[in-house]
Amino acid sequence: MKILFLNWKDEWSPDAGGAEVVHTNIINRLVRDGHTVTLLTSRYTDRDGKLSKHQERVNGYNIIRVGNNKYSHTIEATIYYYKHLRNKYDVVISCNNTAPYFAGLLRGNEKHFSFYHQLAREVWWYETSFPLNYLGYYILEPIATCVQAVSNRKVITISQSTKEDLIKYGFRYKDINIITQGADDLNADVNQDKYSRPTILYLGSLRNMKRPDQVVKAFEIAIKSIPDLELVIAGGCDSLYGRELLSYIKDSKHTNSIKVLGRVDNTTKLEVMQRSHVICVTSVKEGWGLIVTEAAKLGTPAVVYNVDGLRDSVIDKVTGSITKNNDPESLANELINILNNREAYAIISTNAKTLNQKYTFDNQYKDFLKVIQQHDKY
Repeated sequence: MKILFLNWKDEWSPDAGGAEVVHTNIINRLVRDGHTVTLLTSRYTDRDGKLSKHQERVNGYNIIRVGNNKYSHTIEATIYYYKHLRNKYDVVISCNNTAPYFAGLLRGNEKHFSFYHQLAREVWWYETSFPLNYLGYYILEPIATCVQAVSNRKVITISQSTKEDLIKYGFRYKDINIITQGADDLNADVNQDKYSRPTILYLGSLRNMKRPDQVVKAFEIAIKSIPDLELVIAGGCDSLYGRELLSYIKDSKHTNSIKVLGRVDNTTKLEVMQRSHVICVTSVKEGWGLIVTEAAKLGTPAVVYNVDGLRDSVIDKVTGSITKNNDPESLANELINILNNREAYAIISTNAKTLNQKYTFDNQYKDFLKVIQQHDKY
């Protein structure tokens, strides 16, 4: 097959996240199996200030980059598709992330699918300011999603939460296909003991919608019950919010028990994930929570907020804990409960490792292929 992916970011973009990990692993397997793949994405400036190439061939597939703004790119990419790529592929996959593509409105004879990890929804309130937050939440995203439901009905997603979100905006239940969440097989990569002191891990960018400040505040509550508790924070800081959080940590009376690692490489990431006792994820919304699954496969359970995506990736009291309320007090209570009961912790840790082994990129790829092969053009 000849397959075209439209996605705002590629794996080399400084802003690449979990969705790009998923798409890249699917693309690499398609190439491995002899399919022809093109990725239509945006241009970016790397951390050295160098502008990415407009076109290149990497790892066996073609990359075309147009536009360098999240919102204008989707419009430019849709126009580029119509002018240069329409009817040249068997399958088109529009990976929608906040600002959707409208290639489905202009489609030719190809099969078209929308790939949604999540809708933005509540994220508008955390990552944009007035008036864009109101405009995005109440007008832009609802209208764009409804248009997608009419023009590009077949959907691929990775969680029941996202499926339910999409149904609210006009997608039909039968047209939404949930595929297995993919994650690396990490068992062979690391084999280290837990830290000597009970350790909470926050791993991710220091962004407002991720709410790492609530992990810090929960830690400050929990340490009153667990005096030797430590917190490890690993992730990039590219925002005012992040800088203010680092300042707060510096002034905290528990600052000596908080380790801030900054952005880490993959080796360090795997080490801290396995050696920590619990990973905390407090995002306002996720498509799934890939970091939860990665940590679980290393035997590190998660304590998460009860939000879309995170409630899909954790089985409460089996592979981790889901808070009763989404606030630092509830988070601290769950942390204390899971860390103070060694017998229960050992069971949950084992469950997390065992029950998450099914989440592999190979299984995700099999599901993806099944979806795009079983549907006729429409």
